[in-house]
Amino acid sequence: MKHISVITVCYNDIAGLRQTIKSVLSQDYTDYEYIIIDGGSTDGSAELIAGYSEYISYWVSEKDNGVYSAMNKGVEKASGEYCIFMNAGDTFVDNNVLSHAAPVLCNADLIVGKANMTRNNEIISTVAPPQKISLGFWLYHSVIHQAAFMRLDSLKERMYDEKLSIVSDWKYMITEYVTGKYDYKSLAFPICNFDTTGISSNNTLRMEERESVIKELLPPMLYKEYRDYHNLKNLYVNIPFMDTLNEIFKYRSLVRFLTIFNRYLLKAYKLVMYKNKHVT
Repeated sequence: MKHISVITVCYNDIAGLRQTIKSVLSQDYTDYEYIIIDGGSTDGSAELIAGYSEYISYWVSEKDNGVYSAMNKGVEKASGEYCIFMNAGDTFVDNNVLSHAAPVLCNADLIVGKANMTRNNEIISTVAPPQKISLGFWLYHSVIHQAAFMRLDSLKERMYDEKLSIVSDWKYMITEYVTGKYDYKSLAFPICNFDTTGISSNNTLRMEERESVIKELLPPMLYKEYRDYHNLKNLYVNIPFMDTLNEIFKYRSLVRFLTIFNRYLLKAYKLVMYKNKHVT
């Protein structure tokens, strides 16, 4: 069994796929397998993959039901201890990423490094993983999937939700956290160059799907607190000291206090208005 499974999913992005294949096959680490799942591309991607077939452990080019359907196919075929997704257009930052990461891929279920965010092959920012993971982090943030090494047996047990178009990888991670099934570790060095021009950069769709997942996973009372938190932030969004308020909002007890205070303030206002209407 290989230590690492690198999985690439792609569809009609031959230029991006060529970059990704070259990046993966240039790694100086050898204890990995490479799997490519193509969604039946018509732009020559299948022929490109076939040209590298002797270096690829498994590949297929056939119609699927979207990116997470393809990712699930890759997980099913993978046999490594850990896996990482490096999709068409994404690349490792250099040729020795896997050799640097391999020694620390142990005693954790999710291991995340830094990610360079790119557009048109230009680095626009670098995202570092948090030192520790909490439920609050997952509710409002995520990690870059292409910078994350995940224990493969956990993925095989749960798989990705194919009903979602853009946040199923995040749903998998937050679900694992909520159920208390994994340990987390952060890495101080960069792993990938992440192409931000794909569907995952659609912020409106991302927020809609994240909201539906949070509502599904959180108990009703916790979900209500989550919505109250957002409502309070929206209430004060135009106030000049909003940055200070955001810092205050990090403290859960104060959020609860402000939420309750806001409710009673509203009740008092309604009571006054009711009495005024009945004053003769």
